[in-house]
Amino acid sequence: MALFFLTPFSVFAEPPREAQDLFADPDLYRRAMEENARLRPATIPSPVPIPASLSSAADRAREVEKIRAAMDAAMKLAEKIKAMESSRAGSADPVTFPIHLDCSKYTGAAREMCLKARVEPNEHERSHYLNSVCRQAYAEGRRGNCIHMGWDANGNAIMTWIDEPAGTIPGLIASNCTPSFFRSCHRYSTYFLQPGTPGPQKWDNVSYLFDEWGAYNVGGRERLDKALKGEKPDLMINIVEGPMDFVVIAASIAQYQQTTALANFQNQQFRDFIRKQIENSMAIVRQAYEAQAAGRAFVGQTGGHTRAIYEQFLRSPQAQLLRQMYGDAWFDRTFNIDF
Repeated sequence: MALFFLTPFSVFAEPPREAQDLFADPDLYRRAMEENARLRPATIPSPVPIPASLSSAADRAREVEKIRAAMDAAMKLAEKIKAMESSRAGSADPVTFPIHLDCSKYTGAAREMCLKARVEPNEHERSHYLNSVCRQAYAEGRRGNCIHMGWDANGNAIMTWIDEPAGTIPGLIASNCTPSFFRSCHRYSTYFLQPGTPGPQKWDNVSYLFDEWGAYNVGGRERLDKALKGEKPDLMINIVEGPMDFVVIAASIAQYQQTTALANFQNQQFRDFIRKQIENSMAIVRQAYEAQAAGRAFVGQTGGHTRAIYEQFLRSPQAQLLRQMYGDAWFDRTFNIDF
């Protein structure tokens, strides 16, 4: 379970007590402290009573502060656990949170990326900057990625966190979990064979593909909305091609995790993220082709690529895996496209 903190730790006004006394639910306390120990072992000690053997006032004061920090961390983790479980009740959405583009609250590289995000006119590239802001400001040393999923009514970026999937992009290639029909596509060569930045820091993490998927979804949605208003956005070919191609990539990653890291494949946030992003991708494709059927010709610029990928994907083992993960009703509804 991936948990992270969006605000600095506070300090308890009351003297510390036995940490278990803070929770009416002992199981919730235990789970919170397990997450606390897993995520922040180097900086947050386990809460324990103050040893009576500490003689000096300075020693006791330091121990009080350590215990306060540990208990505060545990309480925040417990709140996150509750929020995550509550948000999943009857919902298939991943856990999300907003970030603000107030760059004064960030420092270093996060501030630099925030400033770029504020002025970047290309929504696809802007999403990458937002992912970087979030990753650097909130990851707290954990491996994974923040993914931009859109905007809320207040203009805040909606973000989600995904723990780093097992393996690497070269491992995904070697696994043959990507369908053969897709390996001749230019996005396969772009994002599988030459991903990330060149050189020794080349980014081969699987979550890099989720980073790109989020950018194609947000960018595709923004371009589609403009086109529906009669505008002519740049790179209209990416409205449907990018989202459709990344549905294939996401299903391939799911199969890769199923065969190499079952615990990752069963992780609820991972599964909810893939489901929600597939729904977002296919909604873009569906609405674009519905607009074409209504007399708008901009989708025709895709040259049939999207339809060909869609039809081949429906017959693939990766599509069958999605049926197993989310059910036939969900699959038939989500992939109901009239070309």
